Amino acid sequence: MHPVGIEFGLKHNLIQLRGEGIVLSDQFLGHMSAAARHQLHGKRIDGSELLENVIDRGLGKMNLAIDGPLGPSRAFFAKIDIVVFDTMYFYAERARIGYRTGRTFFFTREFGKELYARKNVLRRAGEVYGYEKVLFLACYDAVVARCKRMIPEDSPQFDLLALCMYQAYDGMMLNRLFERFGTP
Repeated sequence: MHPVGIEFGLKHNLIQLRGEGIVLSDQFLGHMSAAARHQLHGKRIDGSELLENVIDRGLGKMNLAIDGPLGPSRAFFAKIDIVVFDTMYFYAERARIGYRTGRTFFFTREFGKELYARKNVLRRAGEVYGYEKVLFLACYDAVVARCKRMIPEDSPQFDLLALCMYQAYDGMMLNRLFERFGTP
């Protein structure tokens, strides 16, 4: 993130520094997690496009008053998704869902097996409800089940983590598809 964007995020309590990294502030993370719970709790839906809505709802709760030039806010908002993922990868690593190598995130084999098993259970439902929805449900169930076992103290972040892990999973699958067949 550009230094001007970092300054904007710190000034408006949207981010905080953790070691050498930048993560969401506790308040902003709380608002986004509440928005994710609101969107997902008790609903069996396709979560493929919900992350952007959750970010917007979380920002709405922050009551930002942007004064001055728009450059700093643009620099911040251009990279907000990266900060969201960097924040949530911390929880994913603690739950042993995956790990980072540089800027790339990988699922662990153990979590991959859990996810694959859940996909197989829900596979037949894909014909009725759609493949995308079934993939999201499998990922959501696998993430939440693992988090309940590994990091139960972080339960407010489970839904937001599930949305982020689905986006990561979706990105991994598209990358494999493009590697195999090329881009359109």
